[in-house]
Amino acid sequence: MSALAGTPWWVWAGGGLLGAFAVTAALIGIPRVSAGIVIGAQVFGQLLAAVMIDHFGWLGVPRVSLNPWRVAGAIGLFISAVLMQHK
Repeated sequence: MSALAGTPWWVWAGGGLLGAFAVTAALIGIPRVSAGIVIGAQVFGQLLAAVMIDHFGWLGVPRVSLNPWRVAGAIGLFISAVLMQHK
């Protein structure tokens, strides 16, 4: 419990607000487009955040520089999410 009390404020505010936004966006988006597109977009957003966190060393993680393979992976996932829209 003492470790929870020492948690930075942005963990509580950011996690709660972003979590509520993600759930709300999914609930609104799934009936309009499809589950595949919504989940693909969410995974792409998470991958983009992870690449930025690694590149800049945010949140105390070791820095992992952006390289062509990481960029190609992110672009590939984006293209996959776009292709999911074609019926």
